[in-house]
Amino acid sequence: MKSCPEIKICGISNRNDAEAAADLGASYLGFILYSKSPRFLPAKEAKGIVSSLSAPRPYCIAVDVNPNISELEAAKVFSFDFYQIHFPLSTPVGLIKQWSSLVGCSKLWLAPQIEPGRTFPEDILPLADTFLVDAYSEDKFGGTGHKADWALFENLKNQYPHKKWVLAGGLGPHNLNEALLQANPDVLDMNSALEIDPGVKDHNKLHLAFSLLPI
Repeated sequence: MKSCPEIKICGISNRNDAEAAADLGASYLGFILYSKSPRFLPAKEAKGIVSSLSAPRPYCIAVDVNPNISELEAAKVFSFDFYQIHFPLSTPVGLIKQWSSLVGCSKLWLAPQIEPGRTFPEDILPLADTFLVDAYSEDKFGGTGHKADWALFENLKNQYPHKKWVLAGGLGPHNLNEALLQANPDVLDMNSALEIDPGVKDHNKLHLAFSLLPI
C-alpha cells in the first residue's frame, strides 16, 4: 500500500461542506472562480467561507480557467494560499509567465489541458512548483467525472520528481486505492465523484473516501 497523499476537496461552494472536509483532514479546499462552471463561487464568498473555519484550516485554492491578468489580479486581492489555473495547450507561454510572476512559482498550480497523443509542455515546468493532471475534455476544464490518464501521470511524476503532482479526474471511494497504487500521486483531488449536485457534497461519500485512505 502506498503512503497517504495530501487530499484536496474541490468545487466547495458552502461552509457546511468546507467544514466537513476540514474536519476529516483535507489539506486543501478548492473554490472555482470560473464563471462558466456549475460550481462557480465569487472570490469574496469563497474567502468568507474560509474565514469562518476554525484554525488550523486547510489551504484554500482559487481555481480558474485561462484568466487574463486583470482577472488573476482581482483574485489575488483575496490572498488565496494557492492559484490553480487550467488552460489549453494553445495558451501563449508569455501569459503563463505572467501568471507565474504575479502569484509566484510556489503558489501556482498549472493544469494544462493535454489532448490524447500530445506531449506535456516541458517549457512550462520552470513556471510552477505544482502541476495537476485531469481528464481531457474538448469543452470542459475539470469536474467531468472522467478518469485521467494515470499512465501519463505516473510517467510525468517519475520524470520530474522535483515537482509536486496532483491527480484529478473522477476520483472517489470507488477508485481511490487503485489510484494510489497505479499513479502514486502527491495530492489526490476529489470533486464530482463526491457530489449530490454540482458544488454540493455527499457527506456519506466524503466520509467513506477518507476512511479508505491509508494511515
